[in-house]
Amino acid sequence: MVNPSPLRHQVLLAHAKPFDRQRIIQALVEKGWEVIEATNAPEVLTLAKQHTPRVIALDVTLASAGEASLVNQLKSDPVTCAIPMVFLTAQQEKFPSLGAWAERVTVPDNNLPLLLAHLHYCLARQKPHTSYVLVVDDEPDIVEIMTTALAERGIPSSGASNGAQALDIIRTVHPDVILLDMDMPQVNGWNFIKLLKAVSGTQDIRIIILTGVDQSIEHQQHGLELGAFAYLLKPCSPNEVVNTIEKAIQTPRKIR
Repeated sequence: MVNPSPLRHQVLLAHAKPFDRQRIIQALVEKGWEVIEATNAPEVLTLAKQHTPRVIALDVTLASAGEASLVNQLKSDPVTCAIPMVFLTAQQEKFPSLGAWAERVTVPDNNLPLLLAHLHYCLARQKPHTSYVLVVDDEPDIVEIMTTALAERGIPSSGASNGAQALDIIRTVHPDVILLDMDMPQVNGWNFIKLLKAVSGTQDIRIIILTGVDQSIEHQQHGLELGAFAYLLKPCSPNEVVNTIEKAIQTPRKIR
């Protein structure tokens, strides 16, 4: 078990494979999570009752094994029934044995940003009127600065390093606000906004542009016409960015 920190959110991670488990633990700790480690179903049940973590991340091979599945045991216990679960798998397949509890299945072996997005989304949904923010920027320092600043205001958030990665996250996690860089590899900000606004399920996501390029008045007007809530120019203080995000959260959604 990782040494606890009062500033960290706690996740119970259960994975049958030691190498995968340690790699995921390292990634979560680096992003500020306190990880309780479990290797089998009895450990999960004991530790979940003992610690009541904010989220449980379960390897599907542990979650769905046996007639009295681990998931059903957790959901039928009054101490652990309200803890949200994220299911971890290395394979793109369905697990019908999980039944109604299979709300989310992610692929942590090659998509840790998606796992983090699910975990922070779970945090946001645990408290009324709490939003989840996705920070999309190919500069890791910007992602770290902004997710830390948002955490200090009590706003769950996670990052994506480019537009393609962000689109992958949005397929299963619905952010309330996206903080978007424009100059990125694979899918740049302009194309990202167009793709987002073309799909009915994502048209209502509020977008705040934060960019060091495309800073002309024409670019700013075009961004707002495409549906961005605000167009901020780098350099911009984290406090100003978070204030703008909070304004976006408080503003009713508009579909364009």
